[in-house]
Amino acid sequence: MNFYTVGVLIPRKNIIKTIISVLIINLFYGKKHTLTIYGDGPLKPIVKSLSTIFDSIIYKGYISKEILLSKITHFDAFLLFSKREAFGLVYIEALKESIPIGCLKDEGISDLIEEYNLGIVSLNSSIKNICITISKLDNYKINKHKLTEALNEFKKEVVLKTYLNS
Repeated sequence: MNFYTVGVLIPRKNIIKTIISVLIINLFYGKKHTLTIYGDGPLKPIVKSLSTIFDSIIYKGYISKEILLSKITHFDAFLLFSKREAFGLVYIEALKESIPIGCLKDEGISDLIEEYNLGIVSLNSSIKNICITISKLDNYKINKHKLTEALNEFKKEVVLKTYLNS
């Protein structure tokens, strides 16, 4: 499978754990998964170094939103095991293309992902649990009807009504 992630390369995004998890799955289970990483930040030197050592890790650097949106259709799943993640527009961008998501429980839109079966949610950010989540994403397909239901929750009227009633 071809996975991708995008974001600022900082520790709370758990990019190093994500890389290690993909490498473990490939090594111990004979998979040929790739992880393409878009982003920049303090962990760039480490990520870049790992991408020169392992063919399955592809570092692309910063990418504009417009170019990213044209490229994500080529991926099988989106991974973002970030701690303290707010809404996360990158999740919605993936869902618009019917791309399943791997993320952390109680972060970003994980409740929506679980409720509508739009991907797999990791119980925590341990490498073991990230590996389990990535493995469960293998050949995961999103139910288009459930996806439509989920995206309807983000229509302007629904969000406004929910906000005003809270």
